[in-house]
Amino acid sequence: MNDAEKLIATIKAVRIPQAYDLEAWEADAIYEDAKLDTFRMMGHAFEYGFLKGQRATKLPANVLHMLAQADERQLKLIAGFVRQLVKKGGAT
Repeated sequence: MNDAEKLIATIKAVRIPQAYDLEAWEADAIYEDAKLDTFRMMGHAFEYGFLKGQRATKLPANVLHMLAQADERQLKLIAGFVRQLVKKGGAT
């Protein structure tokens, strides 16, 4: 398998959590701006994915800050919420 085939296989194997997946209106906006300019469309999609990745990395820092500020009662509520998410498969 050459490098291009490995790249495509890696991309196809990616499983994106629903919270970070591209929504239809976002894809439409990228398409409408790029029209038939394939490279512009790819660039927009890549840049938007990068932007979403940057946003996703900010979340843990925000959560850690919130946890550091929480009192014991709030921490118990948060722990219960997380347990329910895990049971339902919502924390991926």
